[in-house]
Amino acid sequence: DHKLIFRLTNQSGVVLEKTVNLKYNDKDVTHTMPDPYCEDVTKWNCTTDALTRKTTAITGLSGAYLSIERPSSQDDLKYWGLDAFTLSQQMTGLKPGKYEIGANIVATQNGKTGAESKSYVKDVYFYAGHVHEAVSSQTDAAENVKVTVWVGEDGTLTYGVTNKTNQNHGYSFNGMNLMAMDNYSLIYLGEESLAEDFAALRDEAQM
Repeated sequence: DHKLIFRLTNQSGVVLEKTVNLKYNDKDVTHTMPDPYCEDVTKWNCTTDALTRKTTAITGLSGAYLSIERPSSQDDLKYWGLDAFTLSQQMTGLKPGKYEIGANIVATQNGKTGAESKSYVKDVYFYAGHVHEAVSSQTDAAENVKVTVWVGEDGTLTYGVTNKTNQNHGYSFNGMNLMAMDNYSLIYLGEESLAEDFAALRDEAQM
């Protein structure tokens, strides 16, 4: 643990002091991820060659981040949407148990504004293991998305973003044409809640 001390002298010469205690969180294992700040294209598996490293400012994406985009129509088509893709990474050597994994993600129709920029984005998911969470965002700000997932005895976890359909077919010209992600987090939640989770699943199955 650490202490952060702020000292400020006011106009009367009185020194004002504020102490903040910084407590180390041993459950935060984000630092063990291969590329938590999404800066290295070579550390990710991607089914499209459109993956690039960008630095254009978007709220929620800091510094460099990874992006897949189609900036304009191609082959004289009016459609802007991205074709299906999966962008993933795999961790090994994790302690078995429950984890919360999150990221800041943009999944949007670039060129639109406000709610319209996210309204036609479909079939795009942030995922870890077999857990999928649908994601869409406005053009000017990333959405913080989190899921909880169990890691088994093999200690492996695959995670990332998947676009399950060709967005330039079936959703008109408003399909997603920009995906970006940054700032991953990984928190170990332990093993003690396993029985509670199984009980919740059982109850849900019986409804």
